[in-house]
Amino acid sequence: MLPWLIAIAAGLVAVLVQYGRAVLAPRMAPLAALRALAVTLVVALLAGAPAGRAHPQPPLVALDASESFTRARVGGDACWRTALDSASRAGGPRVRFGETIR
Repeated sequence: MLPWLIAIAAGLVAVLVQYGRAVLAPRMAPLAALRALAVTLVVALLAGAPAGRAHPQPPLVALDASESFTRARVGGDACWRTALDSASRAGGPRVRFGETIR
């Protein structure tokens, strides 16, 4: 919310600096409103203002698929299956990395 308030304030300040008291004239009011809107949108983009409600992202699960993951542990295959089960329970996309992906 704060980035939008800052953007609106910047838009109003830009209009007041550029048009001054002429902003009250009926002929200049639409132009001043468009200028305020343009400056507000540019400042909002630069400030990273959110465009809508935030949605929770699913977790990204990274699994080590290299040989060293199973080799260093007794019952390494069971460790790998446990890791896969945990990743499945976490939900979201799974990414495997390591030397045996090829």
